Amino acid sequence: MNFLEARRLVNAFQGGPPLPFLFALSGTAEPFALYLQAAAAQRGHAADARFLPFNTLAQALRVDPDPLITEVFLLVPWDFTPEADWRLGVPEAVDPEALRARAAETASLLTRRPQARLLYLPAPLPPLFPDPTRGAEFARSLESLALGLGARALPADAFSLGGYLSSGCPVGGTWIGTVAQAVIEAAAAGRPEPKKVLVTDLDNVLWHGLIAEEGPEGIACEPSGRGYRHFIYQGLLRRLRGEGTVLAAVSRNDPDIVLPPFRSGRLLLREDDFVAIIAGYHAKSAQIRELAQRLNELMRRIFLARGWLGVGLLSLGLILPAIAVASPSSARKRYESGKYESALREYKRKALHFHLDTRRPEIVRPERGEGGPGRRASLADTVRDKLRSRPITENIDREALVELGLHYLREADLVAGPAGEESVA
Repeated sequence: MNFLEARRLVNAFQGGPPLPFLFALSGTAEPFALYLQAAAAQRGHAADARFLPFNTLAQALRVDPDPLITEVFLLVPWDFTPEADWRLGVPEAVDPEALRARAAETASLLTRRPQARLLYLPAPLPPLFPDPTRGAEFARSLESLALGLGARALPADAFSLGGYLSSGCPVGGTWIGTVAQAVIEAAAAGRPEPKKVLVTDLDNVLWHGLIAEEGPEGIACEPSGRGYRHFIYQGLLRRLRGEGTVLAAVSRNDPDIVLPPFRSGRLLLREDDFVAIIAGYHAKSAQIRELAQRLNELMRRIFLARGWLGVGLLSLGLILPAIAVASPSSARKRYESGKYESALREYKRKALHFHLDTRRPEIVRPERGEGGPGRRASLADTVRDKLRSRPITENIDREALVELGLHYLREADLVAGPAGEESVA
């Protein structure tokens, strides 16, 4: 959308319901005014945008949000670390730990505004470090921090250094219309329905390290070093809790071991932020079953989180098929394919334990001249015949062995689904 198109849309707009919101960025927002009106008009709304005064975003974050006002933040790297602001020049030297601490502080302030809609513009950083590789890594860490807060990433090409230095607007003129449409889309979007329950692991998830081996003082959970990304994950959980998600935790440890970090004040989360922290030496599937019994209907929709953010989901949907596992679409596809492959590998392992042939059965064909191909032997027939002919010791009930083998096949059939497969008779 260029200037003339935006002007035409605004002039032709006949009016519509107002769309009030606060548009906050650490730069000049006035160039967006016309484009925001045009983008809202395309959706049938009359934009009622309020802007922050120039360079006051940091102060605004320290003021409690008004729950009646929709906030849209357009964030850039120097909103997290002011030293990265091109308008301040290139610093002579920087302390990496201080940079990360300031970034974590800003992230913590943003988590206190769970209803805010966030956009992130991955603008290039000035040369903060002697090694360009470290600068690139730091830029990626800031982007990961923003995305972990739920921000939508905008194209890096939307940033204009020349425009930012001359007018204070970080978005280039040809991109303002596109970014304005993203802002209106965020402002007009309904508040996302939170998942009811999120279950998280603790060791190497909520903190770095194994607490049973390293003790409460040995784990890392602060916004620095090994604990940095776990600190971000804690912030995400706190944000989700603020949006109405119920938090729970499971851990294969003694309860007396896992509770001290929550009571020490080192974590962003406290013990009472969780509806339950179930620790013990049973399988995590059993712990979640126990949690399900406690929460009853709340466990109908559950998000199972394991591993570092964005790495993987805990595939306990196999063990608790009644629980729906909610995830982003791409992660969902990886989860589904991995779920079935993992289950079938387990059933194959069990089959090999009984010395079963796990290859697909060949089509049974009669001798030439005796008619067409015969019926293909089913996998159940093959399992049944193999078990009935396999040598066994006297203390094993052959029929019970056959039934057990068929039972495993029925379970595999339920997991893999009936499409394109023969049912176990």
